[in-house]
This record gives sequence, C-alpha cells and structure tokens, in this order.
Amino acid sequence: MASALDLQKQADVCRNSGKTHKAIELYKKAFKLFENDGNFERAGHAIQMIGVSYKIDNDSKNTLVWLKKARRYYEKYNLTAGVGNTLRDIGIIWEYNKKYSEAKKHIEESIKVLKNTNDLAGYGVSVAKLGLVHISMKKYELSEKEIKKSIKILEKTDNWFFLATAWGHLGELYLSMKKYEKTIEALEVSMRIFDAKKQKHIMTRRYTQGYGMLANAYANLGELNKAKKYLAKSKKLIEDFTPNAKKIVLDDIKAEETENTYKT
Repeated sequence: MASALDLQKQADVCRNSGKTHKAIELYKKAFKLFENDGNFERAGHAIQMIGVSYKIDNDSKNTLVWLKKARRYYEKYNLTAGVGNTLRDIGIIWEYNKKYSEAKKHIEESIKVLKNTNDLAGYGVSVAKLGLVHISMKKYELSEKEIKKSIKILEKTDNWFFLATAWGHLGELYLSMKKYEKTIEALEVSMRIFDAKKQKHIMTRRYTQGYGMLANAYANLGELNKAKKYLAKSKKLIEDFTPNAKKIVLDDIKAEETENTYKT
C-alpha cells in the first residue's frame, strides 16, 4: 500500500500535468492517511490541493468549497502559514473570475498573514500573485514593482518553483505591456529554472504556459517560425489534459491570437 507521501507526490504530478480528476482522487486518499497519522499540516495541504486541482480544471464552485474547507482546517490546528497560503489560492480563483477587488483583498490578507510566519517562500509568491492581479487591473507599474520584489524575496529561499513562477509572471506582465523582448528575457529565465530541475515531464502546465507566451511574443515580433514552433510545443504538452484544463491553458497563452498572427 502506498504511503501518504507517495500518494501526495503522485497527486502533485497529476495536478501539474493536467490530470486533475486523478489528482483529486489521490489527494483525498492522502488526506485520510495524513489525518490518521496526526500530520495535520500535510492533511490540510491535501485539502488545499484538492481546491487547486479544481481551479486548474476551471471548476470555480468546487475550488472555493475546498479552499474554504482547507482554511477552516488550518485554523482548527493553528497552522497560520497554511491559512495564509490558502488565502492566496482563494485570491487566485477570484482573479480567474475577474473579481479583482475580491482577489486583491484575499491576496493582501495572505501577505499580511505570511509576513509574520517563517514561510518566506509563501510570502514571496503571494507578493508575486498580487502583481498578477495588478496585471489584470492594468496597473502595470505597480505590478512590475511587486513582481520584482517577489523575485528578490524568493531568491533568498530554496523554492525554485515559486521563483520560476514569479519570473513567468514578469514575462506575462511584459507581454501585456507589449514589451516583447523583455517578455522573452523573463520567460527564458523562468524556463531555465525548470530545465535545471529536469521538470518538463512533471511541470507540463508551466512549460505549456511558458512556451505559449513565448510563441505570442515571437509572433508579435514577426518571428513567425519561432512562434509556430513554440505554440506547437505548447499544444503537444497538453494533449492529455482534461478538456477544461486544456481550455484554460489555451486561453491563458492566447493561443488563438498567436495563430491568427501568423495565419494572416
């Protein structure tokens, strides 16, 4: 029988590769084992990741149900960092749904909570996510300041995943600002971090996002062969994603816009 940690690792791989239904099933099994062992922090994390899996699958209703469960669970056991990290994820789902005031409120609360814990990585990525919300609100100068701040924070931690994520958000910011050379520079830093950890077979969703945004940037620079190459690589990686997860990623990377650029 697989251990709780093994189940969690399997679930993480499924989540990051867009196999969200399988991820949810595995996290539920891991939760029961962690709780039976009295490992309430990891049990709470399993609940939280069920919510995140629903988010990836574009199921906002279940995302909020499970993230609120996670928050209550963390609060029950006085796990402050867990509360802060869950608040960030709640903010992210509100950002997905274009409820920017709700998104900002929850992420700012997350930052406030995490700043007073020893979870520097969680604090840093929450700052990055606030920058992400400000991209959507077209507050680009503020977003750039926040994302660059998050990168400085995350460089002091060993959380390469959050650091690569922050660089990806910086690329997304520059793409929104139509600063395509800067987009490419930031995304290449993000991808190099993932490459160094040999993550292509695990972090397929992140690679898809990175390749997709690179494709869009190159298309707008008129480098159509590179645009086609990166978009093809991006789409190849999500062949096994659930339909909902695939749609979200394709929307995120502006796949249709990129294709229209080199079809005209």
